[in-house]
Amino acid sequence: MIKPGRDWLGHTPGQYVQVGVDVDGVRLWRCYSLTHGPRPDGCISITVKAIPDGTVSNHLVRRARRGQLVHLQQAAGEFVLPSPLPGRC
Repeated sequence: MIKPGRDWLGHTPGQYVQVGVDVDGVRLWRCYSLTHGPRPDGCISITVKAIPDGTVSNHLVRRARRGQLVHLQQAAGEFVLPSPLPGRC
């Protein structure tokens, strides 16, 4: 789980977030899909799969630890479902 800072504006299911991590003194950014809609506790989660030669994904999967600071951009993307019409399933 990732606990965003106070400036987090929230997200809609289907959006993504850019995650920045410092690896060997260099901040690297990658985009990850958010794995669920807004939660009551304000936390977000992403699913990261370590890919061969993937610097950020391997860092997150193998070296990141609980409590580590990661950098987040605001949620982005418009690949979201429209809100259901009132009275419809």
